[in-house]
Amino acid sequence: LLTASAAAQVPAPPPVPSPPAPPAASGRATLEVHGGMATRKLRYFTRGQRVKVTGSVRPFVPGQKVTLHVIRRGKTSKRYQAPVRRRGNRGRYSMRFTVRRRGRLRLVVKHASTPQQRSFRSASKRVEVVLWRAASGNRGIRVLLMQRRLQRLGYSTSLSGVFDSHTAYAVLAFRKANLMGESSYASQAVFNMLFRSRGAFRLRHRGPARH
Repeated sequence: LLTASAAAQVPAPPPVPSPPAPPAASGRATLEVHGGMATRKLRYFTRGQRVKVTGSVRPFVPGQKVTLHVIRRGKTSKRYQAPVRRRGNRGRYSMRFTVRRRGRLRLVVKHASTPQQRSFRSASKRVEVVLWRAASGNRGIRVLLMQRRLQRLGYSTSLSGVFDSHTAYAVLAFRKANLMGESSYASQAVFNMLFRSRGAFRLRHRGPARH
């Protein structure tokens, strides 16, 4: 009886502490915008067009997501979320959305803090949603971007930023090749195709031949 009583008074060993959780990783992200037509400072999209946004995240931490904030006049108007997937030694994300209203937008990707990775954000990019038309005598960015896209699609035109006679012939050829009527007016329908890189002139024969 004495032996059992003495044994009952021996304190239990203290619990073994669990190892501390690893600290949350830091992070950084890039942001790239694809599609539309662009100058060095700004990328333009026509209303109703799909915008593609991609970027990388370093370091890659499994199970993380990023949110694209579409900011109009200083306020977030839309949010789109995408998972971060491993691509080599970094993470990659990709998402698409459709622009509906004209105006200037600012795009930024943010990561909300989790136990595994701290919050971070990308640098922002600006885009502008437009509804363009152009006619003979017009000049400016819309005409220059139209000329560049026409040339890329196979139509001979000047690259002056002025809607001159050479440009008028290119628009006429584009419209005739796409069954849009014989006119040199760059309508909204013409710009809608140009913004989407549609309407290229296709050679009937692959090699040298009569066309």
